[in-house]
Amino acid sequence: MIPRWSLLVDRDIRAALRRGELVVSDLDPSMVRPAAVSLRLGREAYALSSRQAVDAADAATYPDVTRRPVDEHGRVVLHPGKVLLARTGRDDE
Repeated sequence: MIPRWSLLVDRDIRAALRRGELVVSDLDPSMVRPAAVSLRLGREAYALSSRQAVDAADAATYPDVTRRPVDEHGRVVLHPGKVLLARTGRDDE
């Protein structure tokens, strides 16, 4: 069983995948890294920016969403302290 708060190493990630505790659809086994599962981005990404605290019950406080271009290799720069929303994709997308 995966501990609630932990960093998993590659053997733990693979074991959790086998047990069904971690599910990644269309997983390429080569994408399992020493402490992560790398994901490919789809063709769209959005940056969130907020100048105030966000209250989920108040839409007026929701952050602005700005489309961020993904380059021809499916990469987008994510700067420290920033939030990015991106759809995962496959090589053929």
